[in-house]
Amino acid sequence: MVKVFVSYRQTNPEHRERVRSLVSRLRQAEFECTWDGDVEDAMKSRWIDWSRKQIHAADWVIPIFDEGYLDSWE
Repeated sequence: MVKVFVSYRQTNPEHRERVRSLVSRLRQAEFECTWDGDVEDAMKSRWIDWSRKQIHAADWVIPIFDEGYLDSWE
């Protein structure tokens, strides 16, 4: 199974819902898909480390960019 990591910046609930919908469709298409919706709140304090591990473990990374996406990595 192909491993996919979806990375995006949480800007508002509507944006998060669109990303969740994409993840759901990818899973229905039998991709092993990871996104922040799979993460416990306690882990979010180590967000950058978790994200980097997912990037290295994935076969494919789908970044969903907006104007502030890159700023969230600094």
